Amino acid sequence: MSVSDLLRDSLGLGERRQHPRTDQPRLTLRFDGQKYETVDWSLGGCRIKGEAAQFRLRQHIQGHLQLDGADERGEFMAEVVRIVENGDVGLRWLELSPHIFMTVAAD
Repeated sequence: MSVSDLLRDSLGLGERRQHPRTDQPRLTLRFDGQKYETVDWSLGGCRIKGEAAQFRLRQHIQGHLQLDGADERGEFMAEVVRIVENGDVGLRWLELSPHIFMTVAAD
């Protein structure tokens, strides 16, 4: 548990996220000729490992998404909402193929 999680719990604030995050099944995103695996994801967005120099805040990204271990694939559009020095990049889903949304919502 992170320090910020402990602080929120001690103050009785609880989780601030609207959608719980998970790391399984992994999602693979393909865009701009690159492949990225999610660190974690939710119905609201995901976190990927990247190089901070590749991204800028509010950048829109469009590509293909696949659930690892499944034949489910579809298209997505996302917005960069966070860039961290360690290379993590936070994305907010703007659009997901309907069948992908239904599949991840069921997990």
